Amino acid sequence: MRHREQHRSSRIGWLRAAVLGANDGIVSTASLIVGHELAAQPGAEEDELTTIYVGRGLEPGLARQVARQLTARDALVAHPRDELGLTEEQAARPLQAAFASAGTFAAGAAVPIVATIVVTPSATSCQGSRWRAC
Repeated sequence: MRHREQHRSSRIGWLRAAVLGANDGIVSTASLIVGHELAAQPGAEEDELTTIYVGRGLEPGLARQVARQLTARDALVAHPRDELGLTEEQAARPLQAAFASAGTFAAGAAVPIVATIVVTPSATSCQGSRWRAC
């Protein structure tokens, strides 16, 4: 007699790869966009920073000077920080990332465990099955 129980565990591998791939795609593409904009449109990027600094209260001439100096010093720090709000303080810290990963792993692992506990015995019975160890 054929074993009739169906498992969906074969889907787990591609799901994990899909999630990690999406994350890599977002980060890599965002990095490329920031770099290509700085190289392809330096004037527009300087204008954007100037507008940000004027919005923060600087006079337009001073805002332009600050935008030029910060871009000249390190454009890949100034633009992500001031345009996108990305700062070093927001970067993941190793211990924080480890605990976050462990916590979400435990939460994800709890789903199938709880489902196994909650499912009624009649739904998992082995009636008509040659597998008596169920």
